[in-house]
Amino acid sequence: MLEGDVFTVGSGGSYAGGVIDSGRRHDMKLDEAINLGIKAIYHATHRDAGSGGVCRVYHIHKDGWTKVHDGLDVNELHWKF
Repeated sequence: MLEGDVFTVGSGGSYAGGVIDSGRRHDMKLDEAINLGIKAIYHATHRDAGSGGVCRVYHIHKDGWTKVHDGLDVNELHWKF
């Protein structure tokens, strides 16, 4: 078991972790955190041949989880980032 508040896993985790490390702040609003997560997932999937082509985002909170995005196309995100 590991202690911490941010983790990235999987074959693209090191790419996602770099994006998160460079953009994370403790005072982020939810929409800022979601956008940072999307950016991190995009960079992980774009740079890693083993990752899929879609981005799914869930907000995990004290009452459970909420689906935010289900299947954003990484190719479309390429032009955003």
